[in-house]
Amino acid sequence: MHLQVKTGTGGTGFADNDAEAVSRKYERGTFLDLLKVLREADINIRGASGSRIEFNGTFTFWAGRAEWTDDQNDAETRRAADALNDAGYDARVYEVAHALLDDTPGALEDFIAAINGAGHFVEDILVSTPDANGKIPVQVFTAAT
Repeated sequence: MHLQVKTGTGGTGFADNDAEAVSRKYERGTFLDLLKVLREADINIRGASGSRIEFNGTFTFWAGRAEWTDDQNDAETRRAADALNDAGYDARVYEVAHALLDDTPGALEDFIAAINGAGHFVEDILVSTPDANGKIPVQVFTAAT
């Protein structure tokens, strides 16, 4: 099992103001506020991905250390979600497909082919920094067909 957290910087993108739609006001620094919560909880982000993060998008990550076991990293990822939820974020933990890939051409293609072959679509991908053995952790959030 491998876990990752999906969260955002909060709020909705649009609101109804009587008869007209009102666009949300976005502010620089909302992502920094989220990262500050993790730093203050002494969480080390091990791998991260995201899209439109400060525009009501999604920030996805897992936490831990390269030298830790999977169980330790999963516990730290849960602790990170708890810290964000305690600070008012909507952080959810998901189990994801994962692999430790060689740093070679075609390694990612083979992993994705296996996911597709198992009947899953790739929704999100998170690529991390190499572990102590030079393997590259990759996590994929999937959707079943």
